[in-house]
Amino acid sequence: VLLMVLCTLSLITACIIILLVSYVFNSVFGFIINLLLFIFSICYMKWFGFYNYMMMYRIPHVYDRWYFGALLMLGIDVGIMAAGIIYSRKRDFL
Repeated sequence: VLLMVLCTLSLITACIIILLVSYVFNSVFGFIINLLLFIFSICYMKWFGFYNYMMMYRIPHVYDRWYFGALLMLGIDVGIMAAGIIYSRKRDFL
């Protein structure tokens, strides 16, 4: 259950990051940022690489610190949602 929850949370975090970057800049830049985060997580198997929570059983130090990763991803999600709301208020959609 823990693996499923953290996989879902890391996918939500990745999608929110790519959506905000695509919204502010463009979709190609959002894809590149998300790809760089993915490569960073592969190269540095630390608890703060949120893509590593999709491979929790393979990386023991990620499995031991799952609560830090969950709090980090929730914090990123809340921060990006707040940034998106603030940025959306400055734009005129009509």
